[in-house]
Amino acid sequence: LRERGTLDTQTQWRLAASYWLAGQRNIARSMVQNLSTYITQYRQLSGTFGSLLRDTAMIVETLGLIGQSNRAQPLIESISDRLSSDEWLSTQETSYALVAVCSVFNMDSATASIEYSLGDKSEKVTFNTPVFRVDVGGIEAGAFNIKNTAQTPVYAQVIFKGIPAEGNEPAISEGLSLNVAYLNMSGTVINPDTLALGTDMEIRVTVRNNLGRAVQEIALVHPMPSSWEILNTRIGSGAVNIDADYQDIKDDRILTYFDLDAREQKVFIFSVNKSYEGVFFRPSIQSYAMYDESIRAVVPGVKP
Repeated sequence: LRERGTLDTQTQWRLAASYWLAGQRNIARSMVQNLSTYITQYRQLSGTFGSLLRDTAMIVETLGLIGQSNRAQPLIESISDRLSSDEWLSTQETSYALVAVCSVFNMDSATASIEYSLGDKSEKVTFNTPVFRVDVGGIEAGAFNIKNTAQTPVYAQVIFKGIPAEGNEPAISEGLSLNVAYLNMSGTVINPDTLALGTDMEIRVTVRNNLGRAVQEIALVHPMPSSWEILNTRIGSGAVNIDADYQDIKDDRILTYFDLDAREQKVFIFSVNKSYEGVFFRPSIQSYAMYDESIRAVVPGVKP
């Protein structure tokens, strides 16, 4: 593989790391001696799920293995900036970035120490693990202050989590579009709120790729109101073929996974029965590229 002479930059860095771990360390050093660390911006939605950040982290991991941490410092700074930004990151990017940082700083032998305060809570912490987590939940407001009291570099990340209030989601169409139609079993479009108890209904969800390129690994998440029972049309003589890579029918939602070519659209048909009387919230329906959050569509939930 090394002798082919046509390997791209990312492959050469990964191959050098493999040589190092195999014990052929002079070869690893010679391979990276004049090898560029520049990677062009890209994002892969399938395959190896590669990206600029993922590949940069792999380069940093290799430099950490070989003992060239000084050369990795500018790359570490760029990785840190991405980790601490509001930008969405895939699991590939996050995991490889953390592996890369740990390989360079070798936290097994270094000790970090910080002081932090949030509201009325303050604490001094010393640790020698690559990642240390402090849960400061329960504090509604206050300034967050952190101070590094040791010589080891520390990269802090503050994470806030929450669930949007039901029914307040904005309608979104970014690269994908969603259209939802409700029909009675005769094929006539109806208002789902007027469906009689014990009656079946068909839901047709159209997902369209509005981009001029293919989008892989798309998820369609369709939760159902608590009054509807999902009819599993995949079994029995009336089984329906689904134009998807995989579909998971749960008690309260249907999860569908598929790809779309440029400008392509697919229609997914679900059948439900109104099994319970009462007033129920109709949850939002979402479709998104699982490895690029910027490609998504949302139909907001409907309050009773």
